Amino acid sequence: MSAEPSTAATLDLLLRQRYSCRAFLPQQVDTATITRILEIAQRTPSWCNSQPWNAVITRGAATDRFRSAIFDYAASHEREPDFAFPREYRGVYLERRRECGFQLYESVGIARGDREASARQTMENYRLFGAPHAMIVTTDEALGVYGVLDCGAWVNNFMLAARSLGVASIAQAALGAHPKFLRSYFGLPADRLVVCGMSFGYEDAAHPVSHQPRRAGARSHLGGRVARAGGKAAAGQPTISAPAAAVRYPARRSRRRRLRGRWRNRRSTDSLRSAPPSRASPRRRIRPAGP
Repeated sequence: MSAEPSTAATLDLLLRQRYSCRAFLPQQVDTATITRILEIAQRTPSWCNSQPWNAVITRGAATDRFRSAIFDYAASHEREPDFAFPREYRGVYLERRRECGFQLYESVGIARGDREASARQTMENYRLFGAPHAMIVTTDEALGVYGVLDCGAWVNNFMLAARSLGVASIAQAALGAHPKFLRSYFGLPADRLVVCGMSFGYEDAAHPVSHQPRRAGARSHLGGRVARAGGKAAAGQPTISAPAAAVRYPARRSRRRRLRGRWRNRRSTDSLRSAPPSRASPRRRIRPAGP
C-alpha cells in the first residue's frame, strides 16, 4: 500500500527542520513531552526485534551536576570510547567534514586555523551547549555492531520525534568518548557499552550557530552500477534494481506446485502481518537521573 503524499511531505519536512542544535534555552521539556518522544521512538525497527537501546536522561539540578562533572573529566582525560572513532576522513568525507566545521566556526567568529578557539568550541560539547537535558544511550555488549546500528536508528527516530514536538537535539559522540566515567557516574553495568550521548531542549533560534549543513544529492550515494531487471545499466548511470521482477519458477515445476507454493507464501505473509512484533515499554528502558 502506497503512502499518502501528505505523509511523505511530513517526513520530508521533519528531516529538513531537524538539525544538530548547539544553542539551547534553559527552559526544561515537561515530562509528558519527553514520554511522548520516547513512545514514538520505541517503534524503531531492530535486529530480530531485540530493541537493545537503553538510556539515562537527566533534568533539572541533575543536568547541572552532570554538566560540571563531565566537563572537568573531559578536560583532564583522553578519549577512550567503547567504539573506535573513525581512523581517518578522506576524499569526499573529509571535504564534507571540513565544510561543516568551517560553517560552525564561522558562525561563532572563529577564524580558520585558530586551533585554540576551535578547541574551546569543542569543549562546549561537555557543557551540553546549555541544554536542560542530557541523555546517554547504551547497547548490550553481546549484540556487537548490530546493537550499535539499532541504537543509531533509535537515536535518529528520537530526534525526529523530538523535532515534531518542537524540541531540538544534538547527538554527541563526544559525550560517549568517556564510557569509564559514565559507567561510574550513572552506575551502568559493565556489559552496557556507550553508543553516544545527546543534549536536547528548546533551541535558541536567535543564536548564530543555529543552522543545518548542506546535504549531498541522493544519487551521489548510489554506489557503482546496479543492473536493471531484464537488462544492463548504462555506463556511469547508477540505477535501482527490481530483484522481484527477476524471480522465475523453474520450468520443470507443475502449475499445481507453483500455486501451492504461492498459497503457502501468502499464508506465511498474512500470519506475519497479523502478528506484529511486541515492543517493550519505553518506561522500562529509561533511567531518569535526578529530580
